[in-house]
Amino acid sequence: EQHGPVVDTGQAGAEPSGGTLIVFGFNCHLVLLPLLAVVTGIGVAYVGEHATATQDSYVLAGLTQTNTSLQSQDNSLGSELETLKSTERIIALAQTLGMRPSQQWTAVPLPGSSLASIAASTQQQAAASAAPSSSQSH
Repeated sequence: EQHGPVVDTGQAGAEPSGGTLIVFGFNCHLVLLPLLAVVTGIGVAYVGEHATATQDSYVLAGLTQTNTSLQSQDNSLGSELETLKSTERIIALAQTLGMRPSQQWTAVPLPGSSLASIAASTQQQAAASAAPSSSQSH
């Protein structure tokens, strides 16, 4: 049993003439072998590209699904954040903890801050604006 190309000369023991080979039972001219190699290479490249495109489409589908899920989660968290930040909710929670609105606002200056000067200035402006209106009412 022989493996590989077999030379078919038509005569036993004669040299091949015209470069004809028998490859897998087919007569092939030596010029056709490079063409066959090129066609085979193109076929392998096509199959490889098709496999890559298929894999890329699966990756794209997965990423699209992840994106949709993340957008849904973002919308849900945004709604939850707005609910948690609502003034009505904060007031209701403060009242359940026993906190009540103050009748008078008090500013507490922090060490190193200029809040005391701002508060004094605000009080002076309030007193100045209240004085002319009280004299006009008399």
